[in-house]
Amino acid sequence: MSLFKFLWREKIRPTLQNEITCGCALTWYLSWLAAFLVVPIRVRLVFMTIRSVLLGLLGAIAICSLSYLNDQILRQTYLVGNNMPVAVYGALMLMVVLVNPILRRFSFTAKELAVILTLTLAACCIPGSGLLRTFTTSLMLPHHYNRLEPGWRDNGILETCPKVMLADVTEENSDEALDGFVQGLGTTEQHIGLRDIPWDA
Repeated sequence: MSLFKFLWREKIRPTLQNEITCGCALTWYLSWLAAFLVVPIRVRLVFMTIRSVLLGLLGAIAICSLSYLNDQILRQTYLVGNNMPVAVYGALMLMVVLVNPILRRFSFTAKELAVILTLTLAACCIPGSGLLRTFTTSLMLPHHYNRLEPGWRDNGILETCPKVMLADVTEENSDEALDGFVQGLGTTEQHIGLRDIPWDA
């Protein structure tokens, strides 16, 4: 048996079959990474103009700033509720339809719009449904369910979780930290300040 046939039967064909079965996601990402590294930095910088980077960063700041106001205070539809946030793509359409014709000679190119969209979408993984919608509740609510559900206490579910993954709720700070998180520390329409949050928990 030739070396090529041996390698094909023992190494190459199983690898290809496994890749087809599991999907080619890793190969796809690596190919794009290789293409990005091969393209000279000078060529990449042509696409990333200063104004496109600044507007992309401003878009990221706007998404992170307005999400909490929109989602938790005003209780509107989530600003970033899925993989295609309407707020971001709606702003892109308005920029293309309304802003670009006004700018005329200084209008944004397609490459600049891609940079702005990329930076803004990268920030969408933090607020709303990306991280903060479930992050704080994951830290506190296991203590709440452990207090309410007898099955949690009987099976010691809370003890199976690493302590570093949960808030440090003790008998001393339970009323302020846990009850305050579930019921709220504010009174009527008065919101609490950052100093009123029990950060030690």
